[in-house]
Amino acid sequence: MTDSRFSSRRALVAAASFILLTGAFMTGCASTTPSAGSPGDGGVDSADAPPVDPAEADAGAAAGCDDIQTAGWELFSDPAMSAVPEPGAVFGDGSELAFQYDGHDESASPTYSYQLGYIQDDGAVIAMGGGNMVNDGGALSVADQVFESNADGHAGVIQVEVTQNVKFENGAYTGDDIDLGRYCIAFSLGS
Repeated sequence: MTDSRFSSRRALVAAASFILLTGAFMTGCASTTPSAGSPGDGGVDSADAPPVDPAEADAGAAAGCDDIQTAGWELFSDPAMSAVPEPGAVFGDGSELAFQYDGHDESASPTYSYQLGYIQDDGAVIAMGGGNMVNDGGALSVADQVFESNADGHAGVIQVEVTQNVKFENGAYTGDDIDLGRYCIAFSLGS
């Protein structure tokens, strides 16, 4: 599919990567893959730590997420997302957020990314940028740190996306962009 949304998303990811590299907004990116057997430090172990039900995550149960007023930031979860962070999970201080996407298809050369937004007191969502996620066969994670932002102490949204089947044809990139879910988080900035 040729889609201006695809071009816009690629430009946004490129811009976010530039910002990450220059340290103007997010620095200290130390994303790690979830480690099996260590749920206490953010890893995922299906035997010891049952996954959060995605239906709970998109219910907006966490304080501040049930009043979202900005169209396009409503919470939801793709049925193939079998594990997601609990509503209100901390982001921005280096804490890891882990997800499991059961629709992962390595043959489609997927790239997983995220977009952030924080929720103001009036329910308006302010977009903050994003970046790429660590992918280990559909086990997705991010543990970035955020510095100097008005988001500190606010509820927010993390949108998880996949871009796959990318081709360069007739001078343009084409591919499939799929929004996998938007989940409620809480910003706590790194030091």
